[in-house]
Amino acid sequence: MNEENARLGPYELVRQSPTAFLSKADEARYVAYCLWQARSDPPVGPEFDGPTEHKSSSSFWGFLRESSLSLELIGKAVFAQRQTGLYEPKPVPGSHNVPQLWRMASLPSLPPDQEAILYKAWQILVWAGRYPAPNKDDNDLYPEVNRARELAAGSQKNKSR
Repeated sequence: MNEENARLGPYELVRQSPTAFLSKADEARYVAYCLWQARSDPPVGPEFDGPTEHKSSSSFWGFLRESSLSLELIGKAVFAQRQTGLYEPKPVPGSHNVPQLWRMASLPSLPPDQEAILYKAWQILVWAGRYPAPNKDDNDLYPEVNRARELAAGSQKNKSR
């Protein structure tokens, strides 16, 4: 650890802590699991009155958001872990680009169908904090997500032959 790292504040230490990222990834994974379970057994009570399909849809989108966040945080945790002990560690990227984080963390290469999931997670996270609809159609990640889907579809066709 160099002198600069020894003088880091508490928040910066957390931003570089693999354990902090792993803990948050596990929390997001657990919430995603709970939301997935709630799809088949939605909560009941006066505050939950309304169409069942809305409850199921809300649980599904919550599941997508939390599972995507878990993938992002796993990439950040592994990246942070690989920086531990380096003389000049790189800061954990403040990005939702899950495929890029996966590569930066030197995690294993994935088959196209699983890599497409990383791209979809990126798209979900980018839009999770935005308005319900983009101001311009070109503000989305459609090209990247569609490219990953096409690669996955081609990979599945080749497997079935």
